[in-house]
Amino acid sequence: MVVNVALCGAGVVGGGVLTMIEKLRDSNMFRIKKILVRTIDKVRNFELPKGATYTTDWKECVDPNEVDMVVELIGGITLAKEIIFTALKNNINVVTANKALIAAHMEELEELLATSTGTLGLKQLLVVEFLSLKLCKHRFVALIK
Repeated sequence: MVVNVALCGAGVVGGGVLTMIEKLRDSNMFRIKKILVRTIDKVRNFELPKGATYTTDWKECVDPNEVDMVVELIGGITLAKEIIFTALKNNINVVTANKALIAAHMEELEELLATSTGTLGLKQLLVVEFLSLKLCKHRFVALIK
């Protein structure tokens, strides 16, 4: 099964994550479908993957007919919250390292995950133990490198 991915953020971190995902492309595991950017015409240090499109509309990244997983890399707690919460409401899996958002909206996320079939993967070494103990019952997935 191929996982269709929306990458939200194409800065330094987003470009690095894209490079890592593209290296896994040989396994046909992931397909980048959407890349959320502020400016479409900006010159970037990576090539647009085959079959992917840039968008400035975050709602395109949370369409359950197009996307199976959202990788949130924009940071902050305003737009990132809209993206993450909408994705989970649409039963889309989410991966983020946004500990500020998790801390600010933990109770809301717990409630949402209780009704969603989507999962929330958190890549953050300092909070993995706490989140693993407190939130695994709500399908939070702690990812450790």
